[in-house]
Amino acid sequence: MAKTNAQYLDEIETSSLYKVRCEGETWKVETRADGLLVKKGLELRDAVQLVKSLEYDMANLS
Repeated sequence: MAKTNAQYLDEIETSSLYKVRCEGETWKVETRADGLLVKKGLELRDAVQLVKSLEYDMANLS
């Protein structure tokens, strides 16, 4: 069964190097440690996908 965006948000909140925050009607992605903005003005599904992609890239660095 596929995970929902809410389930991914829970995972991101507990174990990710990134955080996803609601900003009005859109979402933004920031780094957890420094609060640096990665990207804003996203739909929720796009914010979740961005975090998943960033984490995948970090895990697969050569």
